Amino acid sequence: MKNFTVLLAVFCLLICCLAGCTPEPTKTNDSTTSPSSSVTTTPTTTPPDEDSSGIGGVDGNWYFQAEYSDAYEIEARMVRLAGKETFDEWSNDFKCMNPSGTRERSDFNSYTLLRELNVPREDVEAMCERYENNFPGNIYFTEEQIEAIYNGTDEDLLRAFASPYAIVVESKIYPPKWLYEHTVEDYVAAGITYEIFRAKLPQITFTCDYENHWTTILEKYDSLRRSEDPTYVGNSTTVSSTVKVGRNTYSKQWLLEHSIEEYREAGITSDLLSESIAGIIINSQSYSDRLDAYNRYVALQKLEAEETATVK
Repeated sequence: MKNFTVLLAVFCLLICCLAGCTPEPTKTNDSTTSPSSSVTTTPTTTPPDEDSSGIGGVDGNWYFQAEYSDAYEIEARMVRLAGKETFDEWSNDFKCMNPSGTRERSDFNSYTLLRELNVPREDVEAMCERYENNFPGNIYFTEEQIEAIYNGTDEDLLRAFASPYAIVVESKIYPPKWLYEHTVEDYVAAGITYEIFRAKLPQITFTCDYENHWTTILEKYDSLRRSEDPTYVGNSTTVSSTVKVGRNTYSKQWLLEHSIEEYREAGITSDLLSESIAGIIINSQSYSDRLDAYNRYVALQKLEAEETATVK
């Protein structure tokens, strides 16, 4: 009996030890936290990827992405602006929220919500101001996006929310993946000209870094130029990292070491720079050099666009 009591005590002690080592159940929450802004958001509602014959899709990789993924996140702050009851009634029409809904998931986004539920512009601007004060350096909606929501055409809205790496023609968005998978004849049918392609060449080559598709993209770029200009006999598949303005030639090193203001003083425009930046992206072993070159090109494009808008 004594031995039985000892064994029972040991058994009970063992059970207690095991119970103490068992981790507590993990608490779950339906919301997620955005790593870029530490903002609590509702679960992301992204449209499914399209196949190779479609336009875009969103999977977190700019190579595939047609629109900013943020456009497809309807955060709690958006719901508050619209009003919970109004939002619930509106969202009930979508298949992604209600099995018997009739509207497609692609229309379930923040800008459609603001437009269709007539959320006052001043409320959105006040929300954006609070957000930017709470998270310095982050922008919720740009001025261009707000203007497109409230005063723009459908095409304006599309351009405002399109991925910066994609080509937009009329009412369609063509991400780098589409360009890689389609022919030059498809480009022409879609209205993608050589000049449109040239302006996006740095963005396209930058995203193709992960896929190692540079050669194919450049061959198509070259073929598109040839289709528009039969006299062209060059070869863009060996793009240079230098840019020439008149008699002066500026090397990759010069481009990486000098500012946008110095580019402008030298007469370097974004149009002259596009192939050179693509060349740096393709020929550089250093990711920081590729990123630096790309950011300079984007900054120059933006500055030129702002000046053009001011003149108009």
